[in-house]
Amino acid sequence: MTEQRQWTFPLPEQKVDFVFMAVDVIKHTDMLKEARDESNTAFRSVDVALSDLPDHISECIEWYHPGLRWDWAGDGGIYAFPVTYDRRDTLNVYEYVIRCAETIVNRLDEFNVRHQRTTRPVKLRIAFDAGDAVYRKDQAFCRGLALNIAAKLKVADDENSIAITSNLYREFRAIPSLKNCFVPITAGESPDARNLCTFTATSPNGVSR
Repeated sequence: MTEQRQWTFPLPEQKVDFVFMAVDVIKHTDMLKEARDESNTAFRSVDVALSDLPDHISECIEWYHPGLRWDWAGDGGIYAFPVTYDRRDTLNVYEYVIRCAETIVNRLDEFNVRHQRTTRPVKLRIAFDAGDAVYRKDQAFCRGLALNIAAKLKVADDENSIAITSNLYREFRAIPSLKNCFVPITAGESPDARNLCTFTATSPNGVSR
């Protein structure tokens, strides 16, 4: 377990660098509809499981790095991990966030068993990008390009997949345990005109192998 560093939201108008992790619950609406059509008991069971999911993810994150949950909207959420201007520390954060994603994916079976979801399990997509964000007091939320890209990077069709932008892929080339663990799956242009070829983990259940 890594040393914990406590932190909170930035001050109003303060610009801070983060790695952003977006978590998407696959077929969230379908799960609720099917359960509602089945029975009130089934619906309550699914509702409880989905309500518990953010805490389960936070537990997985806290084991490795003090990431903070920015937002959760039922069908998914955004988590942020602070980075510094120290190159070595930043590379460590990159490795930690992928370990977090691995742990989230690997512990989904445990989560589904606990909530009796083994026949119709909760499945996720996880996506990352890195960049700065500014806390807007008038909006009570942080805004930033990387945050938006991570949230919209739900392009991988694979269940329990982990995807990153080329922005992060270039950084991961300097990390021996990660540099060969992602392959390109889509290409396009982001609003800031940087290459946004998306990379997905070659083995979501074991990125570092």
